[in-house]
Amino acid sequence: MGHHFATFWYLSTEDPAALFRSGARSDPGFARRLLSRLFPKVTVASLGTFPLNRSASAGPGEIYIGSFPGLTVVQTPLDAPVKPSETDQVWLKLVDAPTVLQFSHDSESGVSGFGCWESGQLTRAFAAADDRIVEDEGMPLPFERPYWAGEFP
Repeated sequence: MGHHFATFWYLSTEDPAALFRSGARSDPGFARRLLSRLFPKVTVASLGTFPLNRSASAGPGEIYIGSFPGLTVVQTPLDAPVKPSETDQVWLKLVDAPTVLQFSHDSESGVSGFGCWESGQLTRAFAAADDRIVEDEGMPLPFERPYWAGEFP
C-alpha cells in the first residue's frame, strides 16, 4: 500500500464556509452511524474531537469524519493510485449529497489530484505530479484558470 489519502467533501449547501463562520458543531452521532454502515463488524473507537484544520492525514485503519448541516468531510487512506475518475462508488455514495469533491495526495509518488461529481456524474478529474499529468478529464474549473494560463510554474 502506498501513502495515498483522500479527503471527500459531501456538499448540499452553497456556502460551506458559512457553517464554520456560524460556529456549527460536528455531529459525532452521524459519524458513528456512517462508520457502522461502512464497517458493520468493526468496533468503532473515537480518537477524540479536534478542529479539521489541525488534523494530520489519516493513517492506516483511521477515518476522520466531520459532519455539519449540509457538509460532511471524510478523510481516509486508499489503496488505489491517485486517479479520481476511478474512485470506488462506495466513497461517492457514502453520503447523500448533490455535490461530492475529492482531494487526494500520495506522498510516495508525489501525485495529487481532485475530482468533482454533480448529481452522481463526474464533471472534473485532474491528477498530476511535478513532472507529469496522470489524469485530465472534463472542463477545467474556474479556480484552475491561472495555472492553465501559465501564471504558476
